Amino acid sequence: MKNYVSIIKLIVSAVALMISTNALSDIYNYHPESRLYMGGGYNPYHPYNGYLACIDHDGEQAVDTQGAVSSEIFVGLLQSRKDFYNLINFSSSLGGSYLFFNGNASVDLTDERAFHSDSLTWIILFKTDYGRHVLKNPRMKSEFRGLSDNEIYNRCGSEVVTEQRKSVMVYALLTISNLTQSRKRELETKFSASAKGTFWSANLNTHYQSVLKTALMTSDIRVKVRAIGGNGISDLAPIIGGAGNESYVNYKEIPNVLRSYMESMGPATAVPSQYITTNITVFRPDIEERFSDFKKIQIAEFYTRYKNYSSIVSRLDSLLYGADAQNYSLNNDQKDHLMKGYNDYSDAMNKVFNDVKGCFEIENSGCQLPRVSVPVISWPKESTDYSFCEYTRRQALDLGLIEQDMFIMATRRDFYPEIDFADGKPVINGWYPCE
Repeated sequence: MKNYVSIIKLIVSAVALMISTNALSDIYNYHPESRLYMGGGYNPYHPYNGYLACIDHDGEQAVDTQGAVSSEIFVGLLQSRKDFYNLINFSSSLGGSYLFFNGNASVDLTDERAFHSDSLTWIILFKTDYGRHVLKNPRMKSEFRGLSDNEIYNRCGSEVVTEQRKSVMVYALLTISNLTQSRKRELETKFSASAKGTFWSANLNTHYQSVLKTALMTSDIRVKVRAIGGNGISDLAPIIGGAGNESYVNYKEIPNVLRSYMESMGPATAVPSQYITTNITVFRPDIEERFSDFKKIQIAEFYTRYKNYSSIVSRLDSLLYGADAQNYSLNNDQKDHLMKGYNDYSDAMNKVFNDVKGCFEIENSGCQLPRVSVPVISWPKESTDYSFCEYTRRQALDLGLIEQDMFIMATRRDFYPEIDFADGKPVINGWYPCE
C-alpha cells in the first residue's frame, strides 16, 4: 500500500511538472531593483525576503526565436506617468512593493517636473524584444521534497521564476516645463500626433525634427536618457557635449545616437525585462496553496499616485524652502497658495502610504484605494522666464556662438539669432527683428 501511494505521488508530481510552463502564477515586468531571477523563489507579500534556489533544472532554452521577435520605435507625447510606465513596461507593482514595504524610493525614472500641470513630456523610444526563455525540466530539489508546508514557504517562497523575456531598450524622455496654459495647449496640439515604426524612417525623422524645433523655442527643456541592456552609458555619451560645452545637450543627434546603440545589440546583450512565475504547489502538489490573492493592480495604482504626489511635494518644498526659492519673486498670496498645496499633497501622500499597508496583510480586504482630493497648483513663473528673443540671445551666448558685446548690441536693437543645430553643431543662420 505504501509503495502504491508513493507511485501515485510520483505520477501527480510528474503531471504537475509537465504542465508547469502553463501553470502561471504571475507576470512581473522590468524593475531596476528586481530581486527575481530564473529558478529563484519569490513571495509578493514579502518582496525583500531572500529565498533559496529550491528548483533544479537542465538549463534555459529560447522558445520564440534565436533572434529578435519584434522591434519598435516610438516618438510621441505622454499624458501621464501611467502612460510612461506602460510604454517602457516598467513594473509599478514591484515599484510599489519595494517602496511601501521598506520605504525604498530610490528609483526615479522621470524629471521632477514631468507630468505637472505646467509641463509637457514626450519620448523617443527604441525597443527590441528577443523573446521568451524557459527552464528545461524544472523540478524540486530532493532535499526540499519532504519539508512541511511552512518550511517550504519560508525557504522557497510562494512562487518560482520559470520563464523570462529578454529585450534591449533605450529611450530619451524630454520634459518641457515652466509653460503657461495657453502655451501648453499650443504645444499639445503640435505634439499630439505620434509616430512609430520598426526602423528610423524619413517620416519619423521629420516628425521628430518638427517637434524638436518647437520644443527648443521654449524656456526650459530637460532630457533623461536611459538604457536597459546593451553596452552601458558610455555608448550614449555623444548626446552630451558639443560646441566646447560639456553641459550642452545635442538634441538633434539623440535619435541617431539611440539608433546606433540599438544597431549594435543582439541576444547576447539583452537582459530580462519580464519574469513569469509558477506557483510552488506545482512542484509540491501535496502542500496547501497560500499567498495567491496579492492585489497587484491596486499596488501599482497606489505607487503611481504616490509618485505623482511626492513629485509635487518635492517641487513645492524646493520653491518654498530650497534651491528654487531664489529664482522666484513670490508675493504673500502665492506663498499661501503654495503652502496650502504643500500641506494638501503631503497629507495625500501620507494617506496613500498608510492605506497601502493593508495590501501586504494576508487577509487584505483593506487593500482599497484611498479617496483624496488635491488642488491644482498654480505654478509661479520663474523670475528668469525670458521672452523668446531674450532666451534665444542667451542661448547663443551660452553656446559660445556670440560674445558679450554682440549680446548687448542685439538686446539694444531687439534682434534675435536663428540657431540651427545642423550636423549636431549649433550655428547661427541669421538675425531677425523680434517683432
